[in-house]
Amino acid sequence: MVAGLTGVAILAAGLGSRFDGSCHKLLAPVDGTPLVDRTFSAVSGSGLAPVAVVVSRADVAARIPYGFFTLWNRNPEAGMAASLALAAEWAAGAGVEFLLVVLGDQPLVQSACLRALAQERMSDLAIPVYSGRRGNPVRVRRSLLDRLPRIGDVGARLLFDDSSLDVVEVECTGDPLDVDTVADLERLSRRLSKREE
Repeated sequence: MVAGLTGVAILAAGLGSRFDGSCHKLLAPVDGTPLVDRTFSAVSGSGLAPVAVVVSRADVAARIPYGFFTLWNRNPEAGMAASLALAAEWAAGAGVEFLLVVLGDQPLVQSACLRALAQERMSDLAIPVYSGRRGNPVRVRRSLLDRLPRIGDVGARLLFDDSSLDVVEVECTGDPLDVDTVADLERLSRRLSKREE
């Protein structure tokens, strides 16, 4: 294990069952760019490595940038926990001590926030705070991922209230919005439009 090394796992294997648009939510266009591409761009811009993307669909996998590893979740019905288990296994093989877990449907995450979380190496958990509110992504000591369930949609948040862990909050700019529904996508478009005004 490389002491202090942080790997990145992008979770992009969800079924998107709450999104009733004309395509999978990760491929939904936002100003002409597929939503997941915005997340990929932020991670690429952070300069962090190694990076793996957990996917369950070929059309999403086809968008993964060169240099990122592809992890296939053959059982996406098992929820986020199954993707986290794959990411943890990959991280162990990559020899990283920490894992930065990024949601594929969080298109407004900023590269600077990802770097700030990765640079926090003394704590068990590093959690971003946006205007006083905790959000994603989360940087977690890899060994702690073994505590998480292997089925269901409970992610690293399960560890947040564990008083035995050292948790650090990292102030981040950007927006923690993640897209689950068409209404969320519309909300995202409005926020981007306001930024351009």
